[in-house]
Amino acid sequence: MGSITNRHCSRGQACTQYEVLGTPANLSRYNKDDVCEQCRQAEREKHDSSASQVEKNQSYESGLAVAVKTQRREFVIQLYRQRGPFWEAIRDIRARWHVTVDTRIPKPWPYTNLYSDAAPEGSWDPDSPDYSEESHKAWNEFWEQWHGDLNSVVDRLVPEKLRIKTMSPGWQDFVAASVLYQPPGTELVAFADYAMPGAEVILKSTPSAGILEKFLDEVERPRTMVLPPIKQIRDPREDRADEARYWNDILTTVWELYVQPQGVGFEQMLLAALESENLRKKNEEWNSNKPPKHGPRYYIEIDEFTTEDDVRRAFRMLSGAQQSRPRSGRPRRDRLTCVEAAVLHDSHNWTYEQLAERYDWNDETLASKYVKDGRTILAEN
Repeated sequence: MGSITNRHCSRGQACTQYEVLGTPANLSRYNKDDVCEQCRQAEREKHDSSASQVEKNQSYESGLAVAVKTQRREFVIQLYRQRGPFWEAIRDIRARWHVTVDTRIPKPWPYTNLYSDAAPEGSWDPDSPDYSEESHKAWNEFWEQWHGDLNSVVDRLVPEKLRIKTMSPGWQDFVAASVLYQPPGTELVAFADYAMPGAEVILKSTPSAGILEKFLDEVERPRTMVLPPIKQIRDPREDRADEARYWNDILTTVWELYVQPQGVGFEQMLLAALESENLRKKNEEWNSNKPPKHGPRYYIEIDEFTTEDDVRRAFRMLSGAQQSRPRSGRPRRDRLTCVEAAVLHDSHNWTYEQLAERYDWNDETLASKYVKDGRTILAEN
């Protein structure tokens, strides 16, 4: 009976067991591969780590960000078809400001001026050689009227829950771009995505030098998200204490400057104010006219004890109390992509293969479905 020759890992000195054994690892008789199990395990861990880092470096869109993007795309459909309330509002502003429209995508935000040619001469910047008091006044008047027109469109047509005051770039930038430029049929999606809000990152209040160095060198990126459902809230007890101290300092200063010289003590002044008819009337007026309260808003607090399971369970608790939730299930085809695909196919003779390559579709038959839906959207009344 012949002897069985031991097989060794084909990686030789690169085998993960070489430093321990002094030789590549023996291969089990059940191992049909030429690489040992330990090396294969190391490869799997390396792949998992790489995939995790890729996931970490991706920027995610929150549900709010998707809703904002969807609303903008609906506006661009109206703009391209020249039908609908958004188009009518933009048309009116163009006429009022005598805008000569350019059919293209604007230069990247914020490296372009999103205001009409009716803007005044001179500069609003005090450090500019073209600055003067007259130019400063003219610019203030111009901005008040220009931004007033832009804000009127936002207030009338953008749903209230999508008007995020802290969003940058904001809705005003998108509306201004829509006034000054007409989206080309071949770049409708790119036009809708112009000046979209960027991804946000959260670092500690005093991030370590090592984290900053990795971040700046792009070795490692913190997780990022567009319009994340995260709000920075100070400790309410600290806020109340700070506000109480602030108003106490004001009252004390008023008393020291104007009341104490008249021989009235601080406590005496406060008691007289609390028992006065003036304060009673003010309280009655406030209680009869105060705005309605929306009730408490709940937030999930994350600290060193909070686990991911805690957050998921807390989310389920809070979402169950909501009146409505975002729709789940298979996502619908993006309407603006459908329109753009139809324009490219019908007006520019793009093939389904070219469309699949442009939109990174693995199945070319998707192209025909997008084109069909796009034609339907363009034909809507």
